[in-house]
Amino acid sequence: MELKGNFYADTFIPSRFTGGKEKDAGEDEGPGPGLFPNDIIMNIAFTADSIISKDFRARNFSSAIAYRPHVFTFSNIRAEGLEGLLAGNLILGRQNDGSYLTRARLEVTDIEISSAFSSFNNFGQKFIVSKNLQGRLTGNVTILSPLDTNFRISARALIAEAHLSVVNGHLKDFKPVESLSSFIDLDEMKDIAFSKLENDLYIRNSSLTIPKMLINSSAGNFTMYGT
Repeated sequence: MELKGNFYADTFIPSRFTGGKEKDAGEDEGPGPGLFPNDIIMNIAFTADSIISKDFRARNFSSAIAYRPHVFTFSNIRAEGLEGLLAGNLILGRQNDGSYLTRARLEVTDIEISSAFSSFNNFGQKFIVSKNLQGRLTGNVTILSPLDTNFRISARALIAEAHLSVVNGHLKDFKPVESLSSFIDLDEMKDIAFSKLENDLYIRNSSLTIPKMLINSSAGNFTMYGT
């Protein structure tokens, strides 16, 4: 069977198609439908007024969706969310053991960084959280990751590269920098402002690597790097 055409939804909730828990009250839980049939080819233009995934919300979503047996390709993704613009591409494939593999490239333009951290549950870490950050974020990230049978990311196997720029930023109440209070007044460390911060980030083997960068801030000039 070959499917072509246009598809529109007022609200798109991806977890409804993957057996997730974001369902209406009283609606039965259970596995999602067979999303990777052997005998269908599909090419559709998909638009939605809004997209909802847990705490993430975006509007004016659009994408071209192509399907070949066991592989979905979402290209030319566009949406307005996190107070800025989102764009990218996504490939999702089903493996023989029932797990999945995904490769995604996301470009963000002028989004609010604290909203991004809050919407994605601080990306699964507690070292630096949404209340510590403020500023406008622009950049891109490429992610390669296996998913389990419930579409959960395998954090240990995730590989990612990002180039990010934050302007008009603030680092607030961040405990690690308070260790510099012997050299800089503690009140200045509670809200560190900087005009621009730009760098590449690398994630592999559950580690985030930050190359050396210079930060010119209200509390002084810092050189930072590490893992």
